[in-house]
Amino acid sequence: MNVVKLAGTVWLAHDGQRGIIVDAARKRQLSALKSRIESLEFAIPLLFLTHTHYDHAGCAEALQRYTGAKVIVGAAEADCLRQGYTPVPKGTHAFSRVVSDAGHIIVPGQTEHYNPVTRDIIPVDTKKDLSEYGFDAQVLPLGAHTAGSIGLKIGEHFFAGDTVFGVGGVLYPPFADCPDEIQTAWETILNTQAKYICPGHGRMITREQLEKQYHTRYGNRIDTGRAPARKSKIYYESKMILRIGTVVKATFGRPRHHIN
Repeated sequence: MNVVKLAGTVWLAHDGQRGIIVDAARKRQLSALKSRIESLEFAIPLLFLTHTHYDHAGCAEALQRYTGAKVIVGAAEADCLRQGYTPVPKGTHAFSRVVSDAGHIIVPGQTEHYNPVTRDIIPVDTKKDLSEYGFDAQVLPLGAHTAGSIGLKIGEHFFAGDTVFGVGGVLYPPFADCPDEIQTAWETILNTQAKYICPGHGRMITREQLEKQYHTRYGNRIDTGRAPARKSKIYYESKMILRIGTVVKATFGRPRHHIN
């Protein structure tokens, strides 16, 4: 299975004959996405949304029209997708909580609203096999970042959305509505034995990288070797502030262009 990042939060997994688009970026990134998709010589029967925040579902309606794909989404967020509205998540640390509150107050139109998807939606609330759509792949509920967050295991790759953050050295998400579920979500990902993890933001990481940070934060709960010593809270807070700066710039910075 070939895996590439198309633009923003969007990944593509394909075998040269058919593919799955994972997530749908922000609305203003539609032009870049279309230019990448136009060059593909295979069908896209499925659009998989790890969750429905504006930066992951912003182009979903347009991509569905463009490709004819059915849209897989967590059942808890299917109504959000139909309405084109999902509140920004809560922060997991003091600084990210300030950023989250600002997202509600300063630019709610940009951070929470997108064009709704009203047809060909496949809600998922339990583990689901995608063989009926021609893919050797499984959908797994994750929660954590949002109540309806889901992940996709296909081949050696796992698409984790924002339950794993790929910007900077710390993989713990700076934003999550259900932070108490992050440990379980990471265990779900690791238990798939996927070699590569594809976060919504940032670069692909290896299983070993996630495993190491799981042990550092939660201890040696998964039988994969001796856990390293835990780092201090100050270490995590300082790393988190640096990473949140990247998120703030991407969220509140002036866009270079808009796509209507």
